[in-house]
Amino acid sequence: MVIEEAVEIRTEDGVAEGYLYYFGHAVEDRSMPQEAIDGLNKALAKWNGRYESEVFEGAHHGWTVPDSPSYHSTQAEHARKI
Repeated sequence: MVIEEAVEIRTEDGVAEGYLYYFGHAVEDRSMPQEAIDGLNKALAKWNGRYESEVFEGAHHGWTVPDSPSYHSTQAEHARKI
């Protein structure tokens, strides 16, 4: 699982509206299986904060780390833009 840093959301007048937390998951990651992702998503929904949780098809553990053998540049760039 990758947790990107929280980004501050601002309204047009510049007032902070809150934070968005982004969770990008690899579909092939023994350290974060689908059951764990589902549990995280349920906990986040109960928390009622601003978040996005996304599973990347074809991604393996370490998919956002440039020097990792499982690095996937297209998916990693997408996750970084969120």
